[in-house]
This record gives sequence, C-alpha cells and structure tokens, in this order.
Amino acid sequence: MTTDKWGPVTWILIHVLAQRVHPSSLHELFNLIKSLVSNLPCPLCSDDSKKFLSKINTLGIKEPMHLQDIYFLFHNIVNKKKNKPIFEKNKLNNYNNIYIIPVYKHFIKVYNSNGNIKLLQDNFQRDIVKKNLNTYIRKYISLFIIPKINSSELKDKPSENENSENQDSK
Repeated sequence: MTTDKWGPVTWILIHVLAQRVHPSSLHELFNLIKSLVSNLPCPLCSDDSKKFLSKINTLGIKEPMHLQDIYFLFHNIVNKKKNKPIFEKNKLNNYNNIYIIPVYKHFIKVYNSNGNIKLLQDNFQRDIVKKNLNTYIRKYISLFIIPKINSSELKDKPSENENSENQDSK
C-alpha cells in the first residue's frame, strides 16, 4: 500500500488528536502517536518516525501547544523529504472542526491493510495500537464533539417551544 493511501488520513488523525488533547493527557497522547507511527504500513516511514520522535524531550511537553508544534514540525519534515509543499501553521485550526469518528474509522480501515506487513509480530503490534487508540478516543470523547450551534447563535433563534406556540396561535 502506498503512502498516498494511508498518509493523509494518518496526518489528519494526528492533528485532530493534538488539537484537542486534554492537558492532563499530553504524554499519554505523545506515547500513543509514537506507537502508532512506529507501526505504519511502510517500514522506512516507521523507522524515520521513530528516529524523529525519539529525539523529543518529553519533559518539555507541558501544554497542548507544545504537542501541536511537535507534530507540525514532524509533518513538515516529512513533506520536505517527499518534496511536498510546506504545511502552513494556520491550517492547524482547521482540525478543530473535524469530527474524529469518521477519521478514526477510515484510519482503522487503512491501518488494517496488510500492504507491506510480513510478520505476525507487526499485526500484533498494530492490534495493540488500534486498541489503545480506541481506548484513548473513548476516554476523551467529549473533547472531540463539535457543537452544531454555538451559544451566540442561540440568542437570536427562537426555541422549539416558541416555534410551536407561534404555529398554534396562527
């Protein structure tokens, strides 16, 4: 399987998770993503990812922004290596509006692919990553729920009760 198939959804997943990380789970998420990228369908990509993330001083990760910056830098190192355009930092905010469940389901579908997986050990490691990812998302699901209407919009709209009262009076 080519990186064009699993790469984009992996980056989306990483950025959505990092944008919405709970401050108390910074190291938990870092370790989860480190495990995830260490078990990619591409052995060379996994090796490069492990090398990059092993250089990170996790004691310096004290705020969500630190983790977001790490993955932003990581994404651009990969893009540069692949001769792709630099990922602009202002695009990180776009990940605040992405619902995690479809991304997660698509990622799992692609991650389950046996493209370059040759060893039973690789499948076992991937199963652990999937289980841990599922557990993390369930644990912090409230961080990934996107409100349909923000509170300022509610002030201008009548409630459903007001709508039914207006219709009854007609």
